[in-house]
Amino acid sequence: MTGGSAGRMLFAGNSLFTTGAGVINLKDICSLSDFQRKTREHIRRLKRTGRPEILTVNGRAELVVQDAASYQKLLDALDHAQAVAGIRLGLESVAREEGRPAAEALNAIREKHRIPPNGMTRT
Repeated sequence: MTGGSAGRMLFAGNSLFTTGAGVINLKDICSLSDFQRKTREHIRRLKRTGRPEILTVNGRAELVVQDAASYQKLLDALDHAQAVAGIRLGLESVAREEGRPAAEALNAIREKHRIPPNGMTRT
């Protein structure tokens, strides 16, 4: 691994396992030149499997390509994970009694932005 990564690489069958980074199927690694020569073939495989492909330049990983539907699923999963993490942090904060009542927080926001309690704007 490069770039100062502390992970280890282990091979098992056709898969490369990297600590903390998941599984990379060795079939999903190819050269940029091969990708350019056989673009249609690679696109069909990307859509069929939903797995990303790692492209190498001079034997080093440089790019990752993925079909749009799989990329959207990845973004959705990341969004969900971030929401769950945020909720978890909020619940932990409440458990430590670090929060404040919603009414108090809303009143502070109203005061800060000069919003009347009834929600009507001042004229």
